[in-house]
This record gives sequence, C-alpha cells and structure tokens, in this order.
Amino acid sequence: MSIPAFATVSATASVVPVAKFRDAVEHVERLLTVDRHACVTAGEVAQWRDRLRAAGADLIATTCKRALMSDWERRERAIDRSASVLAAVAS
Repeated sequence: MSIPAFATVSATASVVPVAKFRDAVEHVERLLTVDRHACVTAGEVAQWRDRLRAAGADLIATTCKRALMSDWERRERAIDRSASVLAAVAS
C-alpha cells in the first residue's frame, strides 16, 4: 500500500515495520489519554508537553509500506488531536 494522500509525512520520513508504526501511534495516543491526566504540577505538564511534541514529530517522520488504511487514519487522528491539545495547553 502506498502512503495515502491525506497523510502528514515529512520529506525525510523513515520507513519502519508495521509493528513499530502502530507502536508509535499508540505511544502518542497514550500520552494524550493517560499521561496527560497524570500530571499534577506545572513542571510535569511542561515535561509532558515536550514528550508529546517529540512523539508527534517522530510520528510525522515515520512511514510504513505495509500499514493498513485504518492504521493511517488512526495515525492522522493522533497527529491532529496532539496538535489541538498542544495548542490548547499552550494558551
């Protein structure tokens, strides 16, 4: 399968196996759903925000030849959600 037209992929994206691709998506989702709510202090929120930015950038820099369309859609939702959460947390 080729990269879908709707996918956000950097020009220098590295090709990874499908398991690593799915793990990267899951990592961003976990940061958004679990780790975010575990932050208590402003310092923890700042560290979490930095980790989410890094994980999102890594996800954008990752592609996979064998990923299913559902994997790509899940990836795009994670990228979009992380961008909107980061924008909300920054303000």
